[in-house]
Amino acid sequence: MTYLIDNEISLLDDLLNRIAIKLQLDQTRRDKAELSYSAVSKFLENDEKFFSNLDINIYSQGSYRLGTTVKPKSGDEYDLDFVLEVNLDYKKYNPLILLDNLERRLRESEIYADKVERKKRCVGINYKNDFHLDIIPATPKSYFSGDDIKISDRRLISWLDSSPKGYVRWFESKYIEKRLLLEKAAAIEKLPDRKPYEFIQPLQRVVQLFKRNRDIYFENENKDFKTRSIILTTLAGHYYKYENSENIALSNILSGIYRKVLESSTPFEITNPANPNEKFSDLWVEKPHLYAHFKSFIKDFYFKWKKLNEQVGIDKIGMILKELFGESVSREVISEQAEYVNELRKKGLLKTTTLGTITTASEIKSHSIPTNTNYGEISKAENN
Repeated sequence: MTYLIDNEISLLDDLLNRIAIKLQLDQTRRDKAELSYSAVSKFLENDEKFFSNLDINIYSQGSYRLGTTVKPKSGDEYDLDFVLEVNLDYKKYNPLILLDNLERRLRESEIYADKVERKKRCVGINYKNDFHLDIIPATPKSYFSGDDIKISDRRLISWLDSSPKGYVRWFESKYIEKRLLLEKAAAIEKLPDRKPYEFIQPLQRVVQLFKRNRDIYFENENKDFKTRSIILTTLAGHYYKYENSENIALSNILSGIYRKVLESSTPFEITNPANPNEKFSDLWVEKPHLYAHFKSFIKDFYFKWKKLNEQVGIDKIGMILKELFGESVSREVISEQAEYVNELRKKGLLKTTTLGTITTASEIKSHSIPTNTNYGEISKAENN
């Protein structure tokens, strides 16, 4: 039997939503990130040696832009990704010119100098105990290329295709039929507004849960073995079928990916849906052990999720939630839900439909459930 609260939201979906709330970038860090983002943008614009003579456009990408940030495990910081798009003809320049000048400019600042870290395709600014700002320098692919850009790779010393804005449009198209075109006129784009959690889409929540379980699974492994977030996000988008339930959506997504893994003895290709030349799974071919770790992770998640949906009673559900998403966050949301359900009971708002489901929907024919303080009664009823 499935129990419902808030009209058509099951108790398990409610727990999953509450977990996702805990994983989101908190407002304090978000405010700090926005201030840092704006300050870095202005600092680069004032660079007389290189950037001041060029049109630049800085915008967010990745989980920050998609609304799928996940609170890292203790000791880590949020990774927030930005693109620094510089209007120059990449064909006339060495691929490292943007990385070199970005690093040089940031190291000229007393504020950023000791926080700068040069990476393979970006320059990071590390704010300890808060977040990393990873800035990827890029150029337009061509005057007529729309959102396609070229980024440089320090290891390959070459220009590579990318389309972060196109990727955002593809991801959002999974749950938004129409959306406004991205503003291109502004030199510095406004960050996406923070939405109240209830307006975050099921697909976004599913991606958060997916990435959190990934972090739990690889917690004791070499961090380089972890499956990339962009791969999980892309696969989730491909297998999402507009489900309104996070539980059903993740069940179907995991089933689809699990079948794909069983069918694929060798690494399959995952590309940017907005630009197939951008290959997210390129390292799987170069380093097959990464694909093997991905397969093991998917199989583990698939069977644990299946087991979760076979459980009866909050205690058993809670045990598996702790395995999947961590003990602390799972314990917190179970306690919060218990308080919420009991408050509904006390107010006489918790009802059971003629089908035996618990709901707060007034339009459904139902009768009130007597007030009690035993949260376990909900799970015990499932045995009747």
